[in-house]
Amino acid sequence: RQLAMKIVDPDLVHARMLSNELTTLKLLKGHRHIIDMEEYFECRAGGKHRIAGVTELIHGGDLFDRVQAKKRRGKPYTEFQT
Repeated sequence: RQLAMKIVDPDLVHARMLSNELTTLKLLKGHRHIIDMEEYFECRAGGKHRIAGVTELIHGGDLFDRVQAKKRRGKPYTEFQT
């Protein structure tokens, strides 16, 4: 099983929003339509405080980018296409 890691600078995002997102993803683990959050933790990277999230690896690119590209082409993106 392959995993992915995202490292976030908490100074660049609202701390409460980030905390809520990570907690929600952890609670929804196992849902068939939501990426599994394996773990998240605080660390130091580049000498700065960071928050790291470990998720299952999903191939195919960023869904947000796909939705935005369809929007730019004037085509709606429905939940049935995801």
